[in-house]
Amino acid sequence: MTIESAHYTDPEHTLIQVEGVIENIKNPIVPVEHRFHRRIIEEGIEIVPWQGSTLAQIKTNAKFEVDRKAEAARTRFLTPGDGQALEYVQTQREALDAVAVLDAGGTVDPAGYPMLEAERAARSNAGVRQADGSAYTLADVAREIVDVDIAGWTPAGAEIKRIRRTAKLRIEQAADEAEVQAVLDGLSWPEPATA
Repeated sequence: MTIESAHYTDPEHTLIQVEGVIENIKNPIVPVEHRFHRRIIEEGIEIVPWQGSTLAQIKTNAKFEVDRKAEAARTRFLTPGDGQALEYVQTQREALDAVAVLDAGGTVDPAGYPMLEAERAARSNAGVRQADGSAYTLADVAREIVDVDIAGWTPAGAEIKRIRRTAKLRIEQAADEAEVQAVLDGLSWPEPATA
């Protein structure tokens, strides 16, 4: 950790811009009470009070807001949390691999697919059955996850990424605060389909 300086980026002192590197993250912006905030205090770094916004600070804050809104949009489709995201990624990888094996005529061993097996076991433990009343197999769980991913999350995730990246690039190109605000005001995120 190498912190050169830190300052609040807003008059309410809710965000801190760090100049330096914390856990391999260069110049992070962190909310007050984030673990990085605590580390700044532990290191004895003075956090300079907000002194008005420059266009660069306005852009930085706006990009942080875009990321925050993108994450809020993602949580309408997925459970929030870094660990939860890792679980989704691992489960998706296992499902894609298992479906490829099954489609090639092979069989899947639960020991090789721990996340899929955990999902299958959870359904069994909770008494969740398929529409025909049969228990879920590992193959059923894998195919369902792949189908849901293709139909739901992947298109939504791609659209959220497109909106987020476009907004951040437009903010970076903005000539003044009004243009930055116009980008923020123009954000429109996808919503899950309702039954």
